[in-house]
Amino acid sequence: CLCNFDQDSIETMSNLVKKAFAARGEIFKATQFFAAQEDASKENPLAAIPMPQVTQEQLDQMLAACGQDGRLKAAVYLYAGNFREAMLAAELHMAEAPAKDMLMALGQVARVFKAKDLNLVRGNQFLEYAKAGNGTNPLDAFWQEVGQ
Repeated sequence: CLCNFDQDSIETMSNLVKKAFAARGEIFKATQFFAAQEDASKENPLAAIPMPQVTQEQLDQMLAACGQDGRLKAAVYLYAGNFREAMLAAELHMAEAPAKDMLMALGQVARVFKAKDLNLVRGNQFLEYAKAGNGTNPLDAFWQEVGQ
């Protein structure tokens, strides 16, 4: 759930999820995982797997190591399960990104959606909205969910 929001990263991580479930003899969970990626109403077995416990001291150390890199800060907050701060970092990174890095920066916002939702639905909706103005911007609903 923490990988970048690009085709290669998503495919690589999805294959790792599949292999992990298969190694445990739970290939049906891999099937559920893949089905849930494009349909948020489908059960996702990743929802039952707890995020790592991160102490405030560990969080502070990881954030200090990020320096001013908003992309890394978003990843740290995602690792800690703090989606609100992850989105703030991703949005700031997007706002400050030079034009040549804009698509990658948009992907950081989509990445937060993917990590929070455990699927690709709102991340893809955001990219479609940001690139072409199509559909609805899912950020409004996100901020209502996590509290602004």
